[in-house]
Amino acid sequence: MELISDIQNKHSDVPTVLSCSVGPRADAYAPKSYMTVAEAERYHSEQIGSVVDTDVDMVGAYTLCYPEEAIGIVRAARHAEVSVVIGFTVENDGASPH
Repeated sequence: MELISDIQNKHSDVPTVLSCSVGPRADAYAPKSYMTVAEAERYHSEQIGSVVDTDVDMVGAYTLCYPEEAIGIVRAARHAEVSVVIGFTVENDGASPH
């Protein structure tokens, strides 16, 4: 993150967002188990907590396949007071793999 932060600072005339990716916990397309919202919040709080004291502008969680993990990530990010973007994965037919 320091490398990107340094570049961001040296080129302050270029709008940039420093984002850190988190999750999913397991295979996004075929998880063997699913977390509850509370479990997901605890699990991802550690990841998010490790970057909030850096120059990160936001966290992003992509290829999620079920809402409980997404909600847990959003709650962890809210608790850490950092912006978050959530992205779900879908099957070829547009349906959720969950």
